[in-house]
Amino acid sequence: MSVVNVAVIGVGLVGKEFLNQLAAFASTSQTAKIQLIYASNSKKVLWKDNHPLNLDSWSQALLDDPGRTDIELSTLPQLLKVPNARTIIVDNTSSDSVATLYPEFLKAGLAVITPNKKAYSSSLSLYNAICDASASVGGGRFLNESTVGAGLPIISTLKDLVATGDEVRQAACISQ
Repeated sequence: MSVVNVAVIGVGLVGKEFLNQLAAFASTSQTAKIQLIYASNSKKVLWKDNHPLNLDSWSQALLDDPGRTDIELSTLPQLLKVPNARTIIVDNTSSDSVATLYPEFLKAGLAVITPNKKAYSSSLSLYNAICDASASVGGGRFLNESTVGAGLPIISTLKDLVATGDEVRQAACISQ
């Protein structure tokens, strides 16, 4: 059984729900051992030198544990790289600071999954750096999704339309 390490940046409402769903999946997975190795909010970090955190009690641990405050965001790409293991970074923030680290995560071979729109709505150079890092030999995979309006997924829907042969001529918005 393969091991998949998961590091979650942003454990607010979205992050908490993600971790609840991850815990449910991990308890039934027969193909991979899912391990939470990092969880952070804007004030605290739970990290035990890449040793697994308890998926069922991480929330209470974040309240009870004094947490780490000495970990700089910029050190995460190397800090979370675990030799001979797959690691996935899940960014549930809307932070520019985290989004600018995506190329470094990817270059380190870490996968990135995010609903954070900042990486695609900021500079073209950041977008190109993410694509280049993901496409490089040993680069991690980058998966993203964004929603519009009433929480409708737009990116995967557009990708599916194009992948199945449809031609998207225009995307429009109705706003009041």
